[in-house]
Amino acid sequence: MQEEYAAGKLSAEQIQPRLMSWLGHARQGSAAVWREELFDTFRFQKGEDR
Repeated sequence: MQEEYAAGKLSAEQIQPRLMSWLGHARQGSAAVWREELFDTFRFQKGEDR
């Protein structure tokens, strides 16, 4: 998703539901630490203006 976001192919509004869906799935297990570690590794940044 990061590459698509940086390229302008996905908006923050399109990404948020995907992340929320995944978080809902992850909450079903005992994955709190894993979720934190995962999100610490990802930063969504826009690419250069086109």
